[in-house]
Order: sequence, then structure tokens, then C-alpha cells
Amino acid sequence: MITSFPFVDKYRIPQRFLNDKGLRETGTGLSPPRTTVRPMADSVEMLTARLLGTARRHAIDKTPDDVAIAELHTIGRVPSVLGRAAGVALGGWQHDPITHPWSPRIGALLEAAGADLAARDAEAAVVLARLSTQQGRARHP
Repeated sequence: MITSFPFVDKYRIPQRFLNDKGLRETGTGLSPPRTTVRPMADSVEMLTARLLGTARRHAIDKTPDDVAIAELHTIGRVPSVLGRAAGVALGGWQHDPITHPWSPRIGALLEAAGADLAARDAEAAVVLARLSTQQGRARHP
């Protein structure tokens, strides 16, 4: 048992994380080894977020449609993912149009880029249901 390192007792580090030099090396410095690895966000979620953020920026900046659509196409052209991003915008707008004023323009840009309307409607229903269940909770605890 290693007791010569003051941080072992102070921070109550379990012995399984220690070797004879202190904390085990993990390749990124000295830290406890990971026993479980949290998976990264799904690539579809990342792509959806990028598309939505780019469309939002172009909607707010009032970029011409052809320029905005060209940039959206550089990010992705998959109709279901474009539809999912449009659904997030539509669901937010359906829930509260006051706090989502750019959502109609965002949705129009994503639809013009080739969004699947069935995917849009399905995602909008999911987003609207999620936001409706959070209605009674405080936004900032």
C-alpha cells in the first residue's frame, strides 16, 4: 500500500488507481485509469448540431439563400439529418415562438437544402414533447 504520497490520503484515492510511483500513467498525464469510457455523442447528433448552428447563424445574419445553402451542403447533404435539424427548429418554435424567432427562417433554409419533411415532423414532435414536459421546471436552478 502506498502511503508516501500526501494526496492519496487527502483525496482518498483508491489503491486500484495507484502503482509504485503514484497515479498510473494513462498517456495524457497522471490520472486514474478509466474503467468506463463515456461514448462520444453520436455522429448524427453532431452533424445535426452543426447544421442547426450554421442555419441559425445564416438566419440571424440574413445571408442570401444560395450562400447559406451552399455552406449547409458542405457540412452535410443527408435528407434525414437535414430534416432532423429542421425538426429541432420547428419543435422549438411550436413550443414558444417568442423565444425562437429565427426558427421559421432556419427551417426554410434547411428545407431548401433538401431536408426530409417526414423526418422534420417526427423530430419536431419529439422536441415539442420534451419541451412541454419541462414547462413547469425552472430554467435556471
